[in-house]
Amino acid sequence: MKAKHAEKRPKITISLWLFIAIIAFLVLLIIGITFYSVQRELNSDNKNNNTTIAATEQSTAAETTQAVTEETTEQSIQKTTEESTEKEEAAVEPTTQAIVVSGAESADKNLNFDAEMYPYKAFDNVGKREASVKEVFGSVYGGEGITFDKNGLFSDNITQSEYNYGAYTVTDGVINMTYSNDKNKSAEIISYKGNVPSEIKIDYVGYDVYFKIGSAN
Repeated sequence: MKAKHAEKRPKITISLWLFIAIIAFLVLLIIGITFYSVQRELNSDNKNNNTTIAATEQSTAAETTQAVTEETTEQSIQKTTEESTEKEEAAVEPTTQAIVVSGAESADKNLNFDAEMYPYKAFDNVGKREASVKEVFGSVYGGEGITFDKNGLFSDNITQSEYNYGAYTVTDGVINMTYSNDKNKSAEIISYKGNVPSEIKIDYVGYDVYFKIGSAN
């Protein structure tokens, strides 16, 4: 009997070690599988994070590019508009308002001339009616007028009681007369005959007196 028991002990020991080995193998296998799963999950999370970061960076870059593009476009439009405005302003030449008179080649004649001008009608600005020349100048009116010379001088012989003279200039359709007695008058040119005024109008204290040319050289 002792011999039989001695022969069975090695078999039990081998079986026990085999069982332990299998258990160990299974434990290692489970640990390996668990480690692999955890590692895979971590890799997946990292990949998702990288993808999210890349997408965010692309979105930010796209927004930045769009903002820069819009700003550049706006600046370009503004620059084009300013250039167009400058060109339009440059294209518009400054104009000088001129008095248009009948029979005049140019209303702005800064020229001296030879002419004798005689009063032929008057208008009462207060009474709003036509008046006679004698009504304006009285009984001293002698039928004479104003003589202009090319040398820039003039003589006033309208009345018999007073002889006046002085200098004149022509500017923008107006004859500016400065008398020797410091009396100044302005004659508006109504019309021209060539380069010489053929009709003028002078204000005499509420009366508009019209003169027409008698002769011109």
